[in-house]
Amino acid sequence: MFDLIGYTDGTIRFFQASILKNQAQCQIAQQGSDPSPTGCIKFRPNFYEGQQMEDEFRQKYSQKTLLSVTCDGIINHWNAATGKLQHSTRHEDNSLFACDFSCDGLKFVAAGKDFKIYLYDELTRQLITPMTSNGLRVNGHQNRVFCTKFMPDDPNVCVTGGWDRIMKLYDTRIGKPVAVSYTHLRAHETKANL
Repeated sequence: MFDLIGYTDGTIRFFQASILKNQAQCQIAQQGSDPSPTGCIKFRPNFYEGQQMEDEFRQKYSQKTLLSVTCDGIINHWNAATGKLQHSTRHEDNSLFACDFSCDGLKFVAAGKDFKIYLYDELTRQLITPMTSNGLRVNGHQNRVFCTKFMPDDPNVCVTGGWDRIMKLYDTRIGKPVAVSYTHLRAHETKANL
């Protein structure tokens, strides 16, 4: 069992959970010369054999990949075995605090300071849409977003939480929030089976 830890200098390290000493650490990712704190780290789920994808994507997708976001708006994909940067995208004038992969690993989201939930295609690593609001029915977030979590059994549903003390349920097929909870619960009072 290993624990991943993101540091304020942008470094990502993993530790053997039973030891958790500096001798057991292994640096797998390091930002550039002007690093920013790591906001969130996620492993991409393994793809399953029945998924349809082209051979060029299948080779790239078979590698164990780590997704990280930084407080200066950078989304990085790392090869978890080698620590080499696979891909990087920058959101200008934004801080990113949260990210997650869909349960099938074909999509991911990133969110942060600008209240938007950015939905990406993992195969092409291109932005599908910034998910905000759907008009009068359900607004998007009104403050920073610090948590994103895809449902473990549905690759199209993502739950988000923000400093506005609101939880949103997004449907990635339409790119909009479909439900909202305005409850003001403290973390220790909330239990979620995600």
